[in-house]
Parts: sequence; C-alpha cells; structure tokens
Amino acid sequence: MNTPFNSHRRRFLKVGLLGSATLTVAACSSMVSRETEKCHDCLWLGNEDRDLLHAIIPVMLAGALPLEVNERKKAIDEIIIGFDISVSHFPKTVRDEIEQLLWVLEFPLTRSLIAGVWSSWRNVSENNVKDLLTNWKNSNFDLLRVGYIALHDLITGSWYANPRSWQRIHYPGPPKLS
Repeated sequence: MNTPFNSHRRRFLKVGLLGSATLTVAACSSMVSRETEKCHDCLWLGNEDRDLLHAIIPVMLAGALPLEVNERKKAIDEIIIGFDISVSHFPKTVRDEIEQLLWVLEFPLTRSLIAGVWSSWRNVSENNVKDLLTNWKNSNFDLLRVGYIALHDLITGSWYANPRSWQRIHYPGPPKLS
C-alpha cells in the first residue's frame, strides 16, 4: 500500500541535512585559523569582524543611533569597542562559539550560502543586512536564531551600556551611591 510522503518527514529530513551541513562547516571552521589582524583599539576583534559589525549595527539599531553622520559613526565605533570588551571577558568556550559565528558570516562561501550575502561586508546594502537579520531571527533553524540572538544581545547591550545612548531614551543614568 502506497502512502503519501509525509510533509513533516520531508521537513525533518531537510532540517537534518541543513543542520548537518552547518555543523560540518562549523567544525571545519574551528580547524581553519582565522587570519585577521586585530583591529585598532581592539582586545579580541579583527578587522574583518569590524567590517561585519559596521554593516550590521546600523540596521540592528535602526532608529536608536544618532542621526548626525559623525555622531553616528562615533557611536558605531563605540559599540564595536563595547562588543569587543564584552566578548574578550567571556570564557574561552563562549569566545570560540562567537568566533565560529563571525567566521560563518565572514567566510565567502558560508556568508553567501547561509547568510545570503554575496558581496563583502564593506559593499553590502542595508536591505541585504535587514533580510539576513529578519531571516535569522525568524528561522526554523535553532542555530540561525541563536546566532541572531547572540549578535542582537551583544550589539544592543554594547549600545545601551554606553552613556551616549541614555539621553535618547531619557535614562538619567545609574543611581549615584552615597
């Protein structure tokens, strides 16, 4: 007796294959050394990481950053430094996972296949970044959602911990201890 192929089973197989491929890429990435120069004033991040964050931060924090160009650039640079300081103080296992996430987003093959970004981060459009973030945020794949959450939490945490953001949200700052 022929039974129709269950669509849930097909989806399960697709998820399994994509998950296996992602884990294989991640495993290979840990074997490939990330040859990137440390960015100026960074403890942990490299120049490629900085380019990636320069592309993602304005999209992720749309409406929260200053509008004036120089102030906006200064805020983005401060967010990158905050991101770097935060990650540099994490345990090595967490830093390794963030390094793998950044590698997947920076390596041309995985950047294009998993992130859907075909150009370098210096040349990517805001719409491409917005599509990437939306797709990862709403993905059926836990790995992509976790990647989005990691980037979101590190970026937003670095911005809202910065006193420059407080005036825009009418936060008077932490209470003064007597």
